[in-house]
Amino acid sequence: MQIKEFESGRQQVAEGLDTAIATQPDGDIKSIRSRLGKDFDYMAKDGENLNYEKAEMVVEKAREYQDDSTVAVTEELTGRIVGATAGLAAAVLGIIGAILTLLGLRKTGFAAAILSAAAAAVCAFKLGTAGTVMSEAAGSQTGTLPMVAAVLCAAVALTVAVTGIVKKAN
Repeated sequence: MQIKEFESGRQQVAEGLDTAIATQPDGDIKSIRSRLGKDFDYMAKDGENLNYEKAEMVVEKAREYQDDSTVAVTEELTGRIVGATAGLAAAVLGIIGAILTLLGLRKTGFAAAILSAAAAAVCAFKLGTAGTVMSEAAGSQTGTLPMVAAVLCAAVALTVAVTGIVKKAN
């Protein structure tokens, strides 16, 4: 009975190692298989038992893979968060700038519009460079709508502010 349990446990460990080695990489992350080498084998020379040192190598390479994956996801999400926040700030500042200009506070409205344009530029840059490799692997994508909306709000705010200043000068 103990031999069957031992053999079953060994088989489960071997299946787990096979699953780890067969993991398909996301994006530019180097796969576990390529980290180990194409001819890697975790079995002992007798072909029946596990070589525990090599099995530990699989776990080590799997951890490296997970670390690299974490870095890639963090970089992508950070870029998206910064871009989306800048886009939201651009839209709010653009609306405030337009309202202030229409209320006759032209210099303050123009300043808000300039800040809106700067925030829109940050939004466009960060969302444009945030990357989508990991998101696409997870089944989601970033659309261009937030970036376009931020840039449009900033452009309208600048137009209103400049028009207000030009009208006052005339």
